[in-house]
Amino acid sequence: MKIKVKKEMTLPELAHDAWENGVKNVVFLAIDVIRRILFDKKGDSKAIQELEEFLSKKKKLERVYEQRDSLISDIDKLRKQRDELKRKLDDVVDIVNAYITAEKAYSGDNAYNLLENELNRILEDE
Repeated sequence: MKIKVKKEMTLPELAHDAWENGVKNVVFLAIDVIRRILFDKKGDSKAIQELEEFLSKKKKLERVYEQRDSLISDIDKLRKQRDELKRKLDDVVDIVNAYITAEKAYSGDNAYNLLENELNRILEDE
């Protein structure tokens, strides 16, 4: 995608225009700045300064994107870990329930009723 560059546009305007048009590469802007430096002798240092400021902002933005991607990856790992722990907990609960049911059937002891009630209370808190 090409951006129409007007001679009177400043670099921040060009950068904004490029960003709005979906161009995420600085190449077009750098080429324009080089063109301005080569053919427009007045304001050379201003054009370079504008480019350096823009590149600095772009680097900061790239770091933010990298951090965002890292956080997304970390969240994904944590979700997988949570799901695995939940699955293991469900397996343990199933085993304990099976044990309680079997022991109640053979002994009729009220201690197993208390254990079952306590387990149910813990599970209700989830």
